[in-house]
Amino acid sequence: MTKIDELKTKELEEKINERMAHIKKIVDFIEMLVKEIGRQIHYDQGSSHTHIIRQAELGDFTFVADTGQTMMGGNDFSVWYHPGKKEIDIGVVDPVFSVYSQGSIEEVEEVKVSSFEPSGEWLTALYETIRRKDEILAKLKKEKKNAEKRSKLTEVEEERRKGLIELAKKLML
Repeated sequence: MTKIDELKTKELEEKINERMAHIKKIVDFIEMLVKEIGRQIHYDQGSSHTHIIRQAELGDFTFVADTGQTMMGGNDFSVWYHPGKKEIDIGVVDPVFSVYSQGSIEEVEEVKVSSFEPSGEWLTALYETIRRKDEILAKLKKEKKNAEKRSKLTEVEEERRKGLIELAKKLML
């Protein structure tokens, strides 16, 4: 007999509701994050569905949303936790969290968890990241804007330099 089998009905319902609350919070965060800062790594337009895989890295995490797998739905959401490493090979390392849902993540009968690492370290770190998401995303947007500004300045400087080279040639310098 497993520990689950020993739980009273009320306790079992509470455990299921608690796990579903975690799943919903994590999936909502993944969906928001991959739309905000993720990059599309796969796109396939089927006859009656659009299969899209998006990936985002944030801090010690990599997030993947694999959505619209068939015309009947089908979505996988996964999280990899890699403290101290900027990136990892997600094809080699197992995720700490992975869930599939044929339809809505809201419907518990539609949800199948394939990975939920029992150590709480990743979950604590993830909830801290979720708590600070607005601050983190604002910082990322500012860094991106500054990088674009530097790139634009470099382009302007390059154009200026080309003009100076042409002028120098005209003056036979």
